[in-house]
Formats: sequence, structure tokens, C-alpha cells
Amino acid sequence: MRRTAFSLIELLVTIAIISILASLLFPVLGQARDFARSTVCISNNQQIGTASSLYLQDYDDTFAMTIYTPGDSLAYGTQMVTFYDLMLPYISKSRILQCPADPTAFDYREIAAIYNFNPYSALDYLSYVPNPGLFTSGCTTRLVNRHDVRTQSQLPFPSDQPAVYEGFLSAGLDTPVQARHRGGVNMVMADCHTHFMKLKLNTAPAAFDPIAKKYLDQWIIDKGPFRLPPDTLASKLKVWMFFGIVIDPECSGKLSTACTTNPPCY
Repeated sequence: MRRTAFSLIELLVTIAIISILASLLFPVLGQARDFARSTVCISNNQQIGTASSLYLQDYDDTFAMTIYTPGDSLAYGTQMVTFYDLMLPYISKSRILQCPADPTAFDYREIAAIYNFNPYSALDYLSYVPNPGLFTSGCTTRLVNRHDVRTQSQLPFPSDQPAVYEGFLSAGLDTPVQARHRGGVNMVMADCHTHFMKLKLNTAPAAFDPIAKKYLDQWIIDKGPFRLPPDTLASKLKVWMFFGIVIDPECSGKLSTACTTNPPCY
């Protein structure tokens, strides 16, 4: 009885074909995984936007605060209340506050420890940050009483107003933007719809955050109203966070005309 077997050449050809197929298939699988993560991230943003909308209904058309301490006290062990704590009653689970592409973007409790604050809730790692110009942190100080809030009626362009976006909270309480999906950022706008924006990668970032272990200026906002007007000297500065209220969605670039503002709170 004659037995058949693969020759060495046939085996090598088979391995080569499998390798080629794998090299073609793996990027597709990676893209599918990234797309799935982005879809979950968009859903998270939508739910955070809905939570913010429900908060507006419950608190006389005012947005939640980014951060405050009762009585504006800076004493050791003072309780720290943040935007995340205020959203928790309106979301189904805290995991919504984590992007699947970077679920440990920043350590909430470690930042609280820097200022010797006692966190209001048991949250730990988070991935989304609020626009501090919308969800205010106060007019003259960063740690203020509840009454220094922004109202929805103050927004001239709610559909163009970034509210919550992918980023991290720094040791200095800044909110840098991060591009986690296809070189862009998912965000929810003040009117509760989600939006995707491409960002520019900074090839020479300089501001490093020791807590998050990330560069603040790694990703730059170079389009939309949050970029600086192109015909001003200030336009050469790097903008790496959404901060303020949109007053010119087109950002036409007229000299000395701002596209965003951070008006006083009431």
C-alpha cells in the first residue's frame, strides 16, 4: 500500500499562504475591534449626555459643576464633590464613565489625594472629562459653592457646544483631550447629540503629567471654534482642551475676535 505525504516544498508553500492570509486578516480584525470600542465609547457619551440632560431638568436648567467642596473649605479631609458624583444617580453603572480604549485614563482617587480631599463616591479610574467652562468650577476659584453654575439659556449654540469628551483629569485639574479612535475624539454636545472630531498629533509634546503619566499637549485641537483664530498671533499656541462657551461656531478668524468665551457665572 502506497502512502502519501507532504513534501517540504508543499509544506513551505502552505505556511507561506497561511502567513499571507494572516497578515491580511489581522489588520481587519484590529480595525473591527477598534470600531467596536469606538461604538461603545459613543454609547457611553450618549448616556452621559442623557444624564446631564436629566440633571438639568432636576436642577432648574443649570449644569452640574466640575468640582466643588462644601463651604469652599480647603481643610484636610474635606469632601470633594465632582461632576462624576453628580452624574452617578442618572446612569446605570459607573463603567459608563470608562472608555474601553483607555479605561484607566486617570485615577480619580489619586488626584483627590493630591489635594488631601475625601472623594464623595467610590469611583476609581475614569476616561471622560467635562468642559470646565460649561460645567463650571467657579468664577474666581476652582473650589466653590454650588450656586456658581452655568445655565442652559446662556448657550448661544448648544449643538456646537462640546460638553463631555474623551480625555483625562491632570494633577493640576486640567482636562486634556485624547484621540483614542482613528486619530479623533468622541464627545457629547450640550444638546445631547454625539460628535466625532479628528485631532492633530503633536510631534513634540512638552507638558507631561506625572499622575496620569500622559502628555497634556499630545493631541491638539486645530479645527472648529476652540482653535484660535488663524490670523492672530495667539493662533500659534497649542490648544489641547475644550474650555468655554462657543460664541462663533464658524470661527471665521477676524482679528481679535474670539470664537469662544468663558463668561462670569451667576
